[in-house]
Amino acid sequence: MCAHLLHNTEPESPEMAARILELVPADRISCVCVACPPVLSRDQAADCRDYVTVLTLQHDIVARMSLANVEKLRLAVLDSGWWEHLSDSLQKNKYLQRVADTLKARVAGAIATAASAAHTPRPSTSHSRPFH
Repeated sequence: MCAHLLHNTEPESPEMAARILELVPADRISCVCVACPPVLSRDQAADCRDYVTVLTLQHDIVARMSLANVEKLRLAVLDSGWWEHLSDSLQKNKYLQRVADTLKARVAGAIATAASAAHTPRPSTSHSRPFH
């Protein structure tokens, strides 16, 4: 803000700018911002380009989350045909869910059959003798 104020002295604050300029000339003041959010309008940012440097790590969402970029994203999502993709995916998932339900029922039936077979007493054979 200080760099912007000194480079673009506004009528509301000439006294403060004059006091700071007594210490350091405006052409020696610059600013380096690291991953800062976009808080200026396009025009203000263009006015600052000679003395403000912004460092941003590749796809940092904070530094790129401007109103204009959100609007571009909204339009891209609306134009993407997402509803058709979602509908297709839901239809596929319904089919897969029916397959999964069928498999669960068959496995549950097999487990129940095995459990009932394990609890059914086996007939004794004539070869077995009681222990004495």
